[in-house]
Order: sequence, then C-alpha cells, then structure tokens
Amino acid sequence: MSLKVVDVAVNALGKPFQTTLSILSLLKHSHKHIDKIYLIAENANTPRQLNGFEFIKNKLKSRLIFYVPTNFYWIRLMDVDSIIEEYARLSVRYQYAWERTDKDYLYICHNDTYHKQDVVGLYLDKCKEHIGAGSVGACAGCPAYHAKKCSGEKYLSYRPSYQELFDLYEKHDFDKYKNCTPFHLANFCEAYRSNPWPLPPCRINEWSCLINMRLVRSVTSPLGPVPPFGCIASCGGYGIDTGALWFHDVHRFGCTACHCDISDYIDHGCGHRSMLDQDVYYKNEELAKQKLQSEFGINPHAIIC
Repeated sequence: MSLKVVDVAVNALGKPFQTTLSILSLLKHSHKHIDKIYLIAENANTPRQLNGFEFIKNKLKSRLIFYVPTNFYWIRLMDVDSIIEEYARLSVRYQYAWERTDKDYLYICHNDTYHKQDVVGLYLDKCKEHIGAGSVGACAGCPAYHAKKCSGEKYLSYRPSYQELFDLYEKHDFDKYKNCTPFHLANFCEAYRSNPWPLPPCRINEWSCLINMRLVRSVTSPLGPVPPFGCIASCGGYGIDTGALWFHDVHRFGCTACHCDISDYIDHGCGHRSMLDQDVYYKNEELAKQKLQSEFGINPHAIIC
C-alpha cells in the first residue's frame, strides 16, 4: 500500500527562487508522504515570473500540476456568495488543489517557506482525529490573547459568549496592540454574533498546515455549506484573514484542530510584505538563490526570470 497519502498546495505570486526552495526543501524531508504538488500561479504573475517556475516544473515533471486561475483575489475581501461559479471558486487560494486532490490529506504552505525537518510527518501523527494540524491562532491580532485569556494552545477551552467577546474588544487598547481589528465597532457580523467561537482572528495558519480532507471535504464548498478554505472574508466590513471564516464555520460540525509548535521544523519568510517592498523581495530571493546552490547544487542561472 502506498504511503503517499498527502498532496501539496502552494499558491505563488512571484518569488520563483523562494517557491523553488519551498518545494525542494519540503520534498527533501517529507518526500515519503507526498504524491502530487499543485503549484497554483496567480494570474497577476508577469510572463517573466511565470518563466521562473519552469525550472521546478521541468524538474518534477508529472509530479507537479501547474494551474493559473481565471481571477486574482490576492488579499482583497471576498463576497462568499459571488464565488459559487467554478471559475471564480477555483480562483480562491488553494481551492484548485482542494477540489482536485484524491488524497486523505492536503498540505498547504506559502511559497516563501524553508523546511528544516519532516513537518508533514509531524502533522500526520497529530492530525488523525482533527480537521488539521499546524500553528493555530492569529494571536498577535486577538484581544483575547493580549488579555491572557487565550492562545493557540488554549483555543479549545476559551469559548466566550457574544457579550463577553464584545466587552473584551471594547476594553482592548487598540493603540498599544495595533494588529488587532476593532470588529466590535461594526457589531461583528452574523457568523460571530451567532457563534462567537472560534474568535474572529482565529485560524489554522496556512503558511504551513495539514488539512484532513477525510473530515472536511464533504462540509466545505462546493460539496458543503462551509466557504472555501482560502477565502478572505468580511466581518462587518473588516477583513478576517485567509482561512479564518472556514476555520470558524467548520467548527459548527464538531471539528477541532491540533496546535503544533513548528518553530524547529520550518522557517517562514514575510508573506505579503515582500510584495510591497522591493528591497525585502530581492533580498529574500537572493537568500533563496544561495540556499538552492549550497544545499541542492542548483546554479541560480538555471532559473530564468
């Protein structure tokens, strides 16, 4: 029986060297678990950036499935009702892999990650009875964390009423903790007024996580009522990050996630910030070039972009 029970989803906007390093470092440590890799290149990539993915496509051949979605949502808020049609739904981050995989597990990671150990093996050990495993919580942006009521390790036990949640936000010092969003000013939204837990920022962080498709495939769009994992949704006009609404709604079905400390397993770049700062972008690309050459023997000139 095959041990390859995991497919991989990576969305990419630029960062061809970091993307290549993310995939190769993952396979170096976790190859025994992995079958297909879905590399989903946003349609906002320039022809030069798309060309930069040719190296990893040619290296992995049929093991890598390459897809360019019709729409480009990036970090804009999505109207969940507007992504019912297949072309729109498959443009949501990671959704193409979500709907195409036939595996029991889907590993999701950012394209600026560097894998240092077998994080997929770690997650598989933790994930059997959970919807997923990874770093749980967007704690820097959560008043409950700053009030010392909750954390990734404690998210299952802190389940406030709506009034308690509202009061927590109302008392929070937004000047001191600027990452927190004042959802209470808009009276949150119906999803969190009806079911305050998990809290609005809370999610399983998609820069590295394993999703148990056996448990969530049937309840997640397009098969079920839970919106796609990759949605960035509105809560009273304020954005809640990728996967937060999915994480909230899937808990309505009695599901839970497993928090894992992965600091020794994976390094994460700076996400969207590097797309807004050219100096950071090119610095991180240069670091990836160096790692590709020193660790994998890849001449940077082999990746043409």
